[in-house]
Amino acid sequence: MDKKYIFTDLDSTLSIPREGVPSSAKEAVAKLLANGHEVFAATGRNYYAAEQVFDSEHSGGIYSVGGEIILNGKVIKDFYFTEDDLKKIKAIADKYAFCFSIVTHDNVYVNGWAYENRRAEPYYEGHFFELSNYKKENTAKVNFHTREEQKDDLDKALIELDELGYAHCYKSIKTSVEITCPGVSKGSAIRWLADNGYIDIKNTIGIGDSYNDLEMLKSCAYSIAVGSGDKYIFDYVDMVTDDIRNDGFYKAFVKLGLID
Repeated sequence: MDKKYIFTDLDSTLSIPREGVPSSAKEAVAKLLANGHEVFAATGRNYYAAEQVFDSEHSGGIYSVGGEIILNGKVIKDFYFTEDDLKKIKAIADKYAFCFSIVTHDNVYVNGWAYENRRAEPYYEGHFFELSNYKKENTAKVNFHTREEQKDDLDKALIELDELGYAHCYKSIKTSVEITCPGVSKGSAIRWLADNGYIDIKNTIGIGDSYNDLEMLKSCAYSIAVGSGDKYIFDYVDMVTDDIRNDGFYKAFVKLGLID
């Protein structure tokens, strides 16, 4: 069997938020590696927060929605914002009174109610700060955080981001938007790895659960959605596996014959 290159979203795909990676998913990853395949993280989280979740052996990954590609602990490709980029994007957030966060390799900086809501997240301990503490770090992703009643303003803001050329996608909730450099996504990072000889695109498998996984799922030769994920993406995948709490990750790779 050809080596497969498996790209997995973390939150709500491999890992149950605030609970960690189920034992069945850990077992699946270990078996995939033992059988000669490679398993990569493909996440919106930055490297630090992702590694707190994906705490078992893996081949590297795509972090901050494609903004950083890391193999063996080294950044092999990055797509970082300039400070001018950050000012332009934050100006849009300020215009519409959105909360705004800056996501660097190790840290997250955020303002307003979003800071208060997220400061207790255990995997960010010591790496989560109020936005005013940001001091020029390499930044691969920023976020808008909005409330339901700001939907019309968010629609306007997304048009402004398009006009400036920045890439963006919803997280699993439509009030939070992840913003990356022009053309950058999980899918573009997978294509970059293929174009530069790190993987064989014909043997790629993507597994995810939400909006920000869509470009990854479209870019991989075979795609899987977790049954507990956003039904919106089900029309774009080759397989819908079981729910995350019902060993969906493990079952998908058994069905593909990659593990038993």
